[in-house]
Amino acid sequence: MFKRSRHSSPEPEPELLTSKQVLAAVPGLTARKLQWWDEKDVIRHDEMNGHKRIYYRSQLASFALLIELGKRGLSLQKCTRLLRMVFVDLNRGYGYIVTDGKKLKIADTPDNVIDIAVTMRRGVHVVDLADLRGKL
Repeated sequence: MFKRSRHSSPEPEPELLTSKQVLAAVPGLTARKLQWWDEKDVIRHDEMNGHKRIYYRSQLASFALLIELGKRGLSLQKCTRLLRMVFVDLNRGYGYIVTDGKKLKIADTPDNVIDIAVTMRRGVHVVDLADLRGKL
């Protein structure tokens, strides 16, 4: 009876995602890695119909951050601790994470990144949260 206009707004993206949708959305994430993080209680999921794991769209940035930090050699324990520290920053979408593989620091500006890097006196890895969110 009613036709949709060609100029209608696109459908909003669903807030709940299945494991397959998460794997498609986060580059470098494998089904086994997602399952392992779940077993180690690093991430949380809901169950739908008792057998499907369901995740929230807001968790995608956390998954991408875990992938990035894992590439830089941080242990899962350190990554988990960092996730709890930066949860607000991940949702805000900007900021920097600076690590030398042992210590983890959060910076708000590029100048703070430089200050932190100088005090660490070692080679550091920097993850830009805005860039990370842009990849999703």
